[in-house]
Amino acid sequence: MVAPLGGVLAANQGSAGATETPVITNITTPSLANPQVVGGEDFSGTYTATVDGQVAGNYPLGTVNFVLEPGAVPLCSSSYGPPATATATGTQTLSSPESVVYSCIAPTNASLVTPVTGTTYTVEATFVAGLTTSSTLVGVTNTNSTETSSGVTVTVYPVVTPTVTTTVNPSATPAAGSAISDTATITTTGGPTYSPAATVTFNIYAGTVCTGTILGTTTNTVSSNGVGNNGTATSGTLLTPTNVGGSYAILATYNGNAFNNAAAATCETLVIQKFADTIATSATSTATTGSPISDQVTISGLSTSPAPTGEVILTLYSGTGCTGATVNTWVNVLTLTGTQTWTDQYNNTPAGTYSWQASYAGDTNNAASTSPCETGGTGTTVTNPPPPPPPPATLYITTHSVPSGSRGRPYFAQIMATGGTGAYHWTTIIGHVPPGTALNPTTGVISGTLPGHSVWTFEVQVTDSGTPTPQTATHWYTRNLDKDKWTLP
Repeated sequence: MVAPLGGVLAANQGSAGATETPVITNITTPSLANPQVVGGEDFSGTYTATVDGQVAGNYPLGTVNFVLEPGAVPLCSSSYGPPATATATGTQTLSSPESVVYSCIAPTNASLVTPVTGTTYTVEATFVAGLTTSSTLVGVTNTNSTETSSGVTVTVYPVVTPTVTTTVNPSATPAAGSAISDTATITTTGGPTYSPAATVTFNIYAGTVCTGTILGTTTNTVSSNGVGNNGTATSGTLLTPTNVGGSYAILATYNGNAFNNAAAATCETLVIQKFADTIATSATSTATTGSPISDQVTISGLSTSPAPTGEVILTLYSGTGCTGATVNTWVNVLTLTGTQTWTDQYNNTPAGTYSWQASYAGDTNNAASTSPCETGGTGTTVTNPPPPPPPPATLYITTHSVPSGSRGRPYFAQIMATGGTGAYHWTTIIGHVPPGTALNPTTGVISGTLPGHSVWTFEVQVTDSGTPTPQTATHWYTRNLDKDKWTLP
């Protein structure tokens, strides 16, 4: 890559015989990394600069010197004068009116600089005017001042060795069945203010030393924390061990980059603990006296090979907090691997509050565990049932007679009842109401138009809406021919 340089110089007079103001433009250097490390760049390669005389007919003939600051360390020079009177060095091109392109090559190790950490070095181009007249180049004048360009800066850093520290996840004493990973923290001093790409390789071994057969490995990118080359890298899952009491070792190696040497952390060791099983319970929340209450017990996270052994004991306590008198206990024997569930029930429970708790004593491969106490809002409350409702009043018909009526005219009679429960239903169970009239089954109203003289006798029944057995009541009615009305016999 070519890096441009340049700068506009202070103006001088442009009249004949005066010193003119050349401009050094389009300066290029070899591809110089910035920042760079000690020994990483020797400043060799091709340097070019275009010098413009700025005034018609004024060609900037002379020498361009490329130097490294501080120390004015020479890199290379390029000179140009009239061909008949001067010998050219480097490469020059009289490419356009009033401008000359100067070019030279700095050899390998030309600078011989001993870099200092954090020092910024600058590549500068300086134009020095040469011959002022030329009999060979007609019309060419050379009345230019000596000028220096602005520079390209390069900051140099030494290669450093970082410190690598590690943390085992989830811990150095993980439970069997846990996914094991590792996090490495990289700490450096003296490097640049940004972090070039870098990786960390994590290896896990059987035993207590970081040698031998690698059981699991991942390589992960360092995530910068914004301070120099400092940062962290976290591995993927290296191993999921199930051998209780087994030992393993993890080694994290920082693989380095241009500014940092490779470095390894201290070998970490871990010992696998028993399976971390857990117990959860779910109890009846409320019940009435004499009703059964129950609790569902689930234990999970147990070993699979070998199968777990032992018992899960569920205890029902009187009161809250699982500290009162023991009401009952249940013993549930482990018979399967993985997750197991039981539901234990207690009958004829008196009114009061109760709490539940389950426990497992553990075995060779499984840790002891106890469920949280189910108490208060998560326990069980037993209350007395509410008293039964009072029996409904006895149902009976209160209308003992019906009004008289006239033949051939509209007739209306309301039969009423009291007692019972809910709505009534009216029917004729013996006989019939007179022709031309009807009994409304919902309201108990007899209505219609009476026909000619006759005597009618019928029995009316009313039924309430009580459950499970409704009440009924009946009354007899007779229509008297002589008095034109119905009466209760």
